[in-house]
Amino acid sequence: MVACVDNVGGEIELDPFIQAFVKILKARGIQGKEVAEWTGRTPGNISRIRNGEDSPRLRDFMLILMAIEKRSPGFFDDFCRQLSGQSRRMTISPEEFVNSLDSSEFAALMIAAGRRLAKGAASYEC
Repeated sequence: MVACVDNVGGEIELDPFIQAFVKILKARGIQGKEVAEWTGRTPGNISRIRNGEDSPRLRDFMLILMAIEKRSPGFFDDFCRQLSGQSRRMTISPEEFVNSLDSSEFAALMIAAGRRLAKGAASYEC
């Protein structure tokens, strides 16, 4: 759990937006210095936001999210899912999922599947 110490000496829970933000950054392996570079903010500013020591205005926070989305597609969707408590588990069948993809998304899926199969095949000895 992400928490900080308040000025009364007790521990308080950080804003759910910041919790979701920090969790998805960590899950995607995105460093604060990368976020700073992508947004034009200082690494210290990003660190203070992540630690709950600074609260950007909603507009500024959305600009940060969109800058990350440009460099790490799907970040915003993951953030929204985390914020709403939804799981990333599929709620549709694999067939429905595949049929919902456009040609470029399907191609990316096939490349990823091929890499995974190749990685798995390399671990088997004949």
